[in-house]
Amino acid sequence: MDIFPSPSANGFEASPVSIGSVLSFRHLSYQVKVKQHRHSHSDPPALTSALLVDDVSLDIRAGELLAIMTTLLNLMSFRKQAMPGGSVFLNGNALNKKDMQELSMFVEQEDALIGVLTVRETVQLSLELFDPSLSKKEVYARVSRVLSAMGLSSCADQRVGTVISPGISGGQKRRLTAACAMVTLPTSAREVMMAIRTLAVAESIIVLVTIHQPSYEVLSQFTDVLLLAGGWTCFHGKVTEMEGFFERWGHPVTKFVSPAEHAMNCLNNDFSSTKTETTASMREFYLSHNSRQYTLELPKSGITNREPHFHSERLDIIMKRSLVLTRRSVKNYSRNLLAYGVRAGMYAG
Repeated sequence: MDIFPSPSANGFEASPVSIGSVLSFRHLSYQVKVKQHRHSHSDPPALTSALLVDDVSLDIRAGELLAIMTTLLNLMSFRKQAMPGGSVFLNGNALNKKDMQELSMFVEQEDALIGVLTVRETVQLSLELFDPSLSKKEVYARVSRVLSAMGLSSCADQRVGTVISPGISGGQKRRLTAACAMVTLPTSAREVMMAIRTLAVAESIIVLVTIHQPSYEVLSQFTDVLLLAGGWTCFHGKVTEMEGFFERWGHPVTKFVSPAEHAMNCLNNDFSSTKTETTASMREFYLSHNSRQYTLELPKSGITNREPHFHSERLDIIMKRSLVLTRRSVKNYSRNLLAYGVRAGMYAG
């Protein structure tokens, strides 16, 4: 998920995300219902609650890339409902689900692209939907910069591709999906993360990413990492601090092993009951040596709230976005005459 400068309809007087901006999360918790083990088949089924995220608080600043777990990312983006008491703030201003949708872009795990559009058209339409106020010249320049950063310039005028008419490769589709979200922004994950990190710093973007056992090269592209186990925060700090943390804890990272892999080995409780004790030990050590203190006092900025109602401005943006969606649909239909012609014939009987 990426938090970046948003169009003026988000309810803030100035771009809410800028140099020095801080996104704050306080007391996030999330639980699910799980079935209890039945001692016999005659026992009635019973449900119990399991905490997946337990009272997590953190701050992340503009230009930083934070590696986290998927469930926590869904809470931060309001895709899952946190338990009562959890709050999200940007520069001291409380955010709700609508605010977060206005301020952020969420890169889905699966690609959802229109096959008949070209790479450039796909990114361009995403940008026009995000900020309809941009001029054609600004849109073209910004899209070109993003395509170059994501290594897509060579296939910019190539169609994404359909089942009938193949287009760009699978790796290029993943980069295109990322480009659509980073458009306010290779063949390898390291190159993608390098491009994202460069743009995050240059554009003051806050980036939250879920990763699964990354290589050392990929991990080194992040500025911060948050480790959770049993719902607890067991480490939150700079990536460069991880090895020193494990060394002081008494479980040093062994030679030729990535800090991320070492952390997974320490925190994975699925196959060993003794790992629970290790997790508790790591949690206790982290809390006793944690220099990051989260209080109710939130970082402030010079950004102030606007008057609550700007009906005419909001209506203007809705109209512009509707026109962009209409243009996209017309292109999709006109380039998919065979598919839609067959469908029309079926409905016509």
